[in-house]
Amino acid sequence: YAELFNEFYDILVKGAGNDVARRILGSLRARVTYLRTVTAARTSKTRTRETVQLMKAIAAAAGQRDGELVASRCRAFVERSAAFAFKVLAELEAEQREDA
Repeated sequence: YAELFNEFYDILVKGAGNDVARRILGSLRARVTYLRTVTAARTSKTRTRETVQLMKAIAAAAGQRDGELVASRCRAFVERSAAFAFKVLAELEAEQREDA
């Protein structure tokens, strides 16, 4: 799951031709992969289906060569993912405190 996300974003960044973005994302890859792995373990089937739909919408906008729409959809996707990651990390932290 996490590796498929990496491939998806590799294709987007390559298509954008933005070497700076590619390097920045490369440096963040280990952290992002960790978060994707942790959040994927706690996601529902409904959320997974919604995620796939959002990714298809990003790909469709890229296919239309609508850079502004791609950027907008990517931004919304990242914000949604970040909110979920914060929630999952807070839950993990609470569980660790309970176990201590």
